[in-house]
Amino acid sequence: MKKMIGISLLFLTVSSTACDICNMSVSLSPDDAKNYVSILFRSRNTCKNFTTTVLREMAMESTSRHGGVILLPTTEDQKHEDIFNVYEIQGLYNFNRRFHVTVSVPVISNTRSINNDRQFQLNGIGDPIVMAKYHLFRTNYETKLNHRVSVGSGLKIPLGSYDFEHKGKVVQHDFQAGSGTVDFIFSLDYLMKYKNWGLAMNANYKANTFNSKADYMFGNSINSTLNLFYLKELGDSYSLLPFAGIYGEQAGRDIENKKYESNTGGRILFGTAGTQFFFYQFKVELIYQHAMVNDMNGPLQLNVKNRVQTGVTYLF
Repeated sequence: MKKMIGISLLFLTVSSTACDICNMSVSLSPDDAKNYVSILFRSRNTCKNFTTTVLREMAMESTSRHGGVILLPTTEDQKHEDIFNVYEIQGLYNFNRRFHVTVSVPVISNTRSINNDRQFQLNGIGDPIVMAKYHLFRTNYETKLNHRVSVGSGLKIPLGSYDFEHKGKVVQHDFQAGSGTVDFIFSLDYLMKYKNWGLAMNANYKANTFNSKADYMFGNSINSTLNLFYLKELGDSYSLLPFAGIYGEQAGRDIENKKYESNTGGRILFGTAGTQFFFYQFKVELIYQHAMVNDMNGPLQLNVKNRVQTGVTYLF
């Protein structure tokens, strides 16, 4: 059962994923001797209602192509909704007790609707991520009190397309499958577990680079997670790990044509609840995050409603 406890600790911070729109999603975990392969699905729902009065006030701002949504040329009420879906294959390989590498390959399926009428759907491979992590400090699973401190860095590789068009016009950059840039990711993790209770904290910073072909650069972003969890052993080969906490994202304004886009960047705070079930060599997970704070820059950005993640993992 000690091995199962270690596996549970390995996956606790899987909910600490960064902005799906930015194609950055890496399971950042404390450690275990097991390698794994995961198939994950994530979905982020964003929506905003624009009343007739608001539309009249924002008439001049609706011409922005990349800073927020593009409003219809009408004074009628409008409901804009974007759904960002990611199907992801992820693998982790341990080179030794302290060092491992994670590779993540996403497939994007994004949908845009106005007044519940689908405008278009974008499907394609996103930008893969390669992440290396080193464990500065770790205790043995046999002790009642366990600690993990890890640092990591990685690259986002520009494989996904960033020039998808709808009706002859390139859609907003945050809706594209890729960014067309090599971006840099840095992480810091801490996990503490006493008997069956524990606390997991994680922070990631993403430094973006400039796409000269699109003349665009995403603002740098940071996201962090704080989760409280409880490990319930159900048998020699079964365990349940429910957890709850908060998750936050913050991003700077994007730059286009050497100018900051006013309707980009901001802060979001989620409440998180989830559970993970471990049996033999497998793990099944379900995570729900509800947006409690939407502090977005500019009036044309859609508010995030929720995020969900589910998946299956095989350990070997």
